Amino acid sequence: MKLMTGKQLVQDKMNEVKSVQNIAKIARFHQSKTTATMKWLDFVLKRFDDEKLAISAHCWTSIHPWVDSLNPVTIQLNMGVTASSMKEGIVPQMLKVLMDAGFDSKKSHDYVTEWCGRRTFYFTREATDKHHQIKIEFAADVNDKDAAATCRKIQTGVEMQEVPVYKLECDSPTAADMEAATA
Repeated sequence: MKLMTGKQLVQDKMNEVKSVQNIAKIARFHQSKTTATMKWLDFVLKRFDDEKLAISAHCWTSIHPWVDSLNPVTIQLNMGVTASSMKEGIVPQMLKVLMDAGFDSKKSHDYVTEWCGRRTFYFTREATDKHHQIKIEFAADVNDKDAAATCRKIQTGVEMQEVPVYKLECDSPTAADMEAATA
């Protein structure tokens, strides 16, 4: 492995600065669209602004500085809720609101373990143009302890796996080895 020279290190940092400057330029260019999108998302989420629904939501924006990036600005919204049904209540309400708002549901994914069950729905939507997109992940944790639950976690079998176990075994260098390596 060859170490970088001082000149290469400085150039590497200058490239990082250029990348950050490009991100700031893209962010400024898309600022009004991003602000409008965030206000729109707030409006959608306010329909579910009720403490008894207990929706958690986390939102962030990512900006890709690549010139050929299809969507340089992506707003990611992750929402979560605990539900006892996928057919009634908050889950179908939220799905309908998102689909009415123009989101496409690309897929869903189930994650089930001994102690939890979750279905996550994935949505995308171009905000105002092809360079600005919104991604939403809506996760519904299954509350199968509720007496009225229509969604249950069911054990379908047992899986046994052999998993290799490793440890690292090395000879330690002697004083003569270290001296020879630095000579």
